[in-house]
Amino acid sequence: MGACFYYQSTAVYFGADKMNVDNEAVTPGQGTTMQHHWDEAFGYLGVPIDFPTNTDGLFFWGNYANQRNALLGCNEKLMNAFLRGRAAIDNKDYDTRDEAIADIRETWELVSAATAISYLNTAIARFDDLAARNHALSEAVAFVYSLQFNPDKRIDNAQVAGLLATIGGNADFLQMNFYQTTVQALQSAKNTLAASYDLEKIQDEL
Repeated sequence: MGACFYYQSTAVYFGADKMNVDNEAVTPGQGTTMQHHWDEAFGYLGVPIDFPTNTDGLFFWGNYANQRNALLGCNEKLMNAFLRGRAAIDNKDYDTRDEAIADIRETWELVSAATAISYLNTAIARFDDLAARNHALSEAVAFVYSLQFNPDKRIDNAQVAGLLATIGGNADFLQMNFYQTTVQALQSAKNTLAASYDLEKIQDEL
């Protein structure tokens, strides 16, 4: 979800190679090349076209955004930015398109960070249940790892690696050992994430 869907949308389809393309010639059923690329970026979110009014059948990132929505208000932010950017392309207003891209990248990154915190909360709360702890930590490291794939990310790759090492003892997935982590280490990673993404006030609620 991070290395493919999140990366493809925020970095590839919203990148210069996919956005600085033809926006004149219309292909039936697809629109212009730029419109089509924008629509493909939206597809990676995994939500219906009437989201968030309709939250049925959510997939992948759409499902996680919806889980965080009560605290983050991310559903409407994401959808409004996608709609605003698409309308801007239709109107050849590329400054507004780029502002929408920035908003999507920021909100989507926040969903990933908040979801990592949510799983760290579960791991801390159920620390003595090894199955529950290790499941939650496998999810947490995946969402932390995903943070590196946003070109406008708040934290750099070295910080991502540091968080992974704090959680699992090593930034390399093959060297991690969730059996040897501590509540203190998980709390430290959680606090670092919350501070990096201005989530301190709600970090215990996620």
